Amino acid sequence: MPEQAAIADVSGLAPVVSAAPGLLPSYAVQLRADPELLHLAEEASTVLADLVRSADRPVLGEWDRARTSRGEPLLVLRLLDKGELPAGTEAPGAVTGVFEPDDLRDSLRRTIRLGQLWSDSLRARSDAIWKGYGPLLSDAPAPLSGVE
Repeated sequence: MPEQAAIADVSGLAPVVSAAPGLLPSYAVQLRADPELLHLAEEASTVLADLVRSADRPVLGEWDRARTSRGEPLLVLRLLDKGELPAGTEAPGAVTGVFEPDDLRDSLRRTIRLGQLWSDSLRARSDAIWKGYGPLLSDAPAPLSGVE
């Protein structure tokens, strides 16, 4: 059996234990108190898990609840890629998406919005990797200007 590694959860939720890559969803206590919103977050997590599966690394998905200035409910999803990075690469930060309940009720809108958030996470990871290679590239010899 593979060794399990605890992944720190910086939002104050219980630590998530990962034995395999993929989406590791968690749901804040205040979100759990609202059965309808919790159900929407759980359904969205299923869709997101399908998107994340191909990355073959652990990704934390932390769901929470918020309210607009008018008191209308919102769902907040924070994605944090916990995959290994090349030595010397600083881990990218989390990306956050804010969803109205209707964003997650409509299957097409849900898939598009989650895909956009996952794309943002992939971009943050790619940017972090390229930034980590920056010092290596600046030390590389300049290309030859002509061939003799």
